[in-house]
Amino acid sequence: MERYVTLVVILAFLAGCGGTSTAGVTRKATVRSELLAQADDLRLGGFGALDADWNQDHRVDTSRPSGTAYEATDHSMGPYVGVLHRYEHVLRYTIDLSKAPVSSVEAKHVVALELPPDAVLLASRAYRECEHFVYRSRTVGIVLNTMLVPDPRGLVGISFQSRSDVYDPALVTSLTLQLADPDFVETDC
Repeated sequence: MERYVTLVVILAFLAGCGGTSTAGVTRKATVRSELLAQADDLRLGGFGALDADWNQDHRVDTSRPSGTAYEATDHSMGPYVGVLHRYEHVLRYTIDLSKAPVSSVEAKHVVALELPPDAVLLASRAYRECEHFVYRSRTVGIVLNTMLVPDPRGLVGISFQSRSDVYDPALVTSLTLQLADPDFVETDC
């Protein structure tokens, strides 16, 4: 009998913990509203940018399919190829450095131009054919946490590649930025 009473008490306690209070729901809605208001004030020019902001900072390369290749207007890197526009944001692109390869150290400086200043490196891993990085940016998370692109994590996957089959960190010829998950560094090139 005593075990039965104890079990009933525990179950009643757990049932009470599982409910959602209106205060909790209201707080979540308030936080989401605050984040969306912040997103309206933020402007990204590189990864995660709204198409309108991207187009302001990049010239379309008319020799390639419409909307997939650009030249930067603010620095000499590029061209930008394989640009993926989805849900009014730029969610993937490759910077082609094949005409003037750079070291991986210099490529990381290029990445710094493409991401907001709050981006931090979470993980990296070198493979035979490439090197992967995962960055997290609260700014990217806020901007992309919309109904169309529900990604509050702000994770950006970046790949460095060389012209040859074997990755050479002294001769990076392309870097690709895209949405990522924490396991991105564990995927092959």
